[in-house]
Amino acid sequence: MTSMTKGERGDLQRLVRQREKAMKSGAKLRSTELLADFENQLASEFRFDDDAVWAEAAKEAQTEIDRAQKRIAARCQELGIPDRFAPSLQLLWCNRGYDNLLDKRRNELRHVAQARVAAIEQDAVVKIELASIEAQTEIATAGLESDAARAFVAKLRQDTDGAHRGGRHGNRPAAARHRHAGAAQGLALQSRGTPRGTRAPSRRAIFSSRQPQS
Repeated sequence: MTSMTKGERGDLQRLVRQREKAMKSGAKLRSTELLADFENQLASEFRFDDDAVWAEAAKEAQTEIDRAQKRIAARCQELGIPDRFAPSLQLLWCNRGYDNLLDKRRNELRHVAQARVAAIEQDAVVKIELASIEAQTEIATAGLESDAARAFVAKLRQDTDGAHRGGRHGNRPAAARHRHAGAAQGLALQSRGTPRGTRAPSRRAIFSSRQPQS
């Protein structure tokens, strides 16, 4: 097998850099998809008749409400309360939950999602760049002839690997690393719509939130 020519090495180096650029664009696109999916879930509203179980539960609850309202109306008549002043009991269905009902809470969760998506994208970019450097190093090494040059490249690889491991974990506590890993797994969702009749993916898959303690 013959060695690569200088022209071939140059062509391969350009190809590797082009692939690096394309993969970084893919990482940015993925971040955009994740944030779009998050916004879709944040804006989700659910009607009681979107789901057969919900509809049946609402029907049963309405039946009980109607029965209780009759008792309330009868008691109001006994007490001499005019119909226009009489209290009433009604069934209320909330189309949204706490987390996506209040503007302030939605903004808080939006900032959390944006920060986590940015961290995941940065992690992907670092991996892409390291893979690109490794490929370019392999190509460059193919053209080296002296032992000194090959030893220098070997040391560069060791330094790069050590810096990457230290940069990723460094002094971060194990618990913090685990939380970051969990967030990354949660945010790696397939973007999808939420057509009527289909429940949107749980926001717990994107971020963990805690409601204020009463």
